[in-house]
Amino acid sequence: MLLYTSIGISNLSAQSVSVQGLITSASSEETLMGANVLLQKISNQDVIVGSASDRNGFFRIGGMEAGLYLITISHIGFITYSDTLNLKPDS
Repeated sequence: MLLYTSIGISNLSAQSVSVQGLITSASSEETLMGANVLLQKISNQDVIVGSASDRNGFFRIGGMEAGLYLITISHIGFITYSDTLNLKPDS
């Protein structure tokens, strides 16, 4: 089974940004509770922060520094989703 995620990036302050999104099953469009979300900074490959989706499939990670990140979303029984995110505050 495949995961589908909708990701939004918002500016919390001049120096930090947040990542939020909704995680659903690609086949049934049902929201997925308990999906693991990890952000890894590309420059040093350290896992910076992790979160899990709530019972409505929603997740939010705030207070992130601007930069290039790898986001990885996984859930038991689903194919793991990974992509790069360029987090930057609004200019």
